[in-house]
Amino acid sequence: METIASLIELWRKLDIRFLPPTNRVAEICWHLVDECKDRLQPTDRTHLGYALAYNMNYLITTDKILLHYQVPDGFQLKIVSLKYAQETMGLK
Repeated sequence: METIASLIELWRKLDIRFLPPTNRVAEICWHLVDECKDRLQPTDRTHLGYALAYNMNYLITTDKILLHYQVPDGFQLKIVSLKYAQETMGLK
């Protein structure tokens, strides 16, 4: 029960939301296929596409290649490691 309570608290801190696919998501993901098909895995491109389309502040990842992706100008997204996110949120 303690584990469930700690997970719920983490989700509250993260302000988790469900993001439906949109035309903007599809357009950005399609662009990422052209730009990154040889460097990023399909799931990484999808996560990145959603983060860009929804104008997220942060994308937390453990993928070393994705961590070095140069976010295009005009987007506020910062790609950070799980360790950085945990330390910043005081979870470690």
